[in-house]
Amino acid sequence: MKGFKRKSVRNLGLTSFILVMLLIFSGCSGSNDTNNSEVEGSETGTLRIAIRDYLTDEAEKVIAAFEEKNPNINVELEPWPTEEEQYRQKITTNLAADNLPDIMASWGGMVTFFADAGVTMNLDEMLESDSELKKDSFEEAFLNTGKSFGSKTKDEVHMLPLGADAVVIFYNKRLFDEANVPYPTSDWDYDEFIDVSRKLTKKDESGNTTTYGANIRYKWLSVYQPVLKNFGGDLVNDAGDKAVFDSPEAIKGWKALLEPAKEGIFVPLSVQNDMGSDNAPFLAGKAAMHTGVRAQVPMVRNSLEDDWDVVELPYINGEKKVGAGAVGFSISSGTKNKEEAWKFMEFIYDAEGGMKIFAENYSVVPPIKSLYDSAFWTDLPGPPYSNEVFTDTLKYSVTSPPLPVEAGGTFKSAIDEALETYLLSEEANLEKVMKSAADKATKGLNN
Repeated sequence: MKGFKRKSVRNLGLTSFILVMLLIFSGCSGSNDTNNSEVEGSETGTLRIAIRDYLTDEAEKVIAAFEEKNPNINVELEPWPTEEEQYRQKITTNLAADNLPDIMASWGGMVTFFADAGVTMNLDEMLESDSELKKDSFEEAFLNTGKSFGSKTKDEVHMLPLGADAVVIFYNKRLFDEANVPYPTSDWDYDEFIDVSRKLTKKDESGNTTTYGANIRYKWLSVYQPVLKNFGGDLVNDAGDKAVFDSPEAIKGWKALLEPAKEGIFVPLSVQNDMGSDNAPFLAGKAAMHTGVRAQVPMVRNSLEDDWDVVELPYINGEKKVGAGAVGFSISSGTKNKEEAWKFMEFIYDAEGGMKIFAENYSVVPPIKSLYDSAFWTDLPGPPYSNEVFTDTLKYSVTSPPLPVEAGGTFKSAIDEALETYLLSEEANLEKVMKSAADKATKGLNN
């Protein structure tokens, strides 16, 4: 590949996240002096692009195709850690060195923080002036994940989503066939889901469970928040300063989600822990159903030996709410290659360019509405076979509540600890556990 360079990533050690805040709010932004001697707008020069390293293989292919089409623009790829805290450490190091890349991966939880700090560029002007890539090109719920809600940059777009990820049910066709249970359809409700889970749960002669009805990723916000909302609950109040996941309505949602684990028809958290991850039971054929998103399809295809497919989540209380979110790309506010960077962003969303390459790996649902029915991803050989499920479910999307980035870790850890306490203990009282967790989370919101 002409001009392509993949920069090595060194282990930089632990750096306090507080340093990120100090550096950013002191007004630092990357100037990208290295390799950027070309005149802005000339569509020549070198772009530095930082991605989370799980996308390295696809990104290399996208860059090769981009450079072939744009031979005067060289691209240096920097695979940064997928793990969020380590990724923040990379931001810290490059920010301190005034050396941010031109384009960098981001996600909903960091958009506002980067935007208000002046680290990322407002993309509104670019979207308004572009002849093809517009705000209304994107599914609104996913474009909104790239909008800032900060006091300085409210409603500005600072990230474009790479994909449209909404939670669906993966199901093992062999286990359904062996139990003589019909495959689920997207008009089912939660009572049917529980009934099917019971029928699919199997025990051996000694009473040990050999197959569970469903594997629920209990600690995943995109799983539990919509359930709480289906019962009239939520995670935070409208003002964003009080955790409310201990309300009577929210407790009904928690019970609907967690009691089947106590009953033994959902994989217990202890089993997930013993198997090493909350994906492992389904991948090993020990659970008939699983909560997941399109980004997990390559993992399931590579790991599960049985045939499988996907179906929408069930209705709850006559409504369907589905957890959704997106990772994406931002442009550094300090880039000296604004036109070249935008040209690469355009290429990412080109049906014959980057979007096709990312989607052909089974990991992306295009966030561009006009590409929902494009054969380059809908006609990929199964499994899964029901690719329309991934787009049909988008209209039910519920995205994560906007939390201050400095409070997000405390908020989530409070819920994680509560779930562990309740699911791993026979005596724990759900109401008391969630009340204690909500008090802790509220303090995090107001510190």
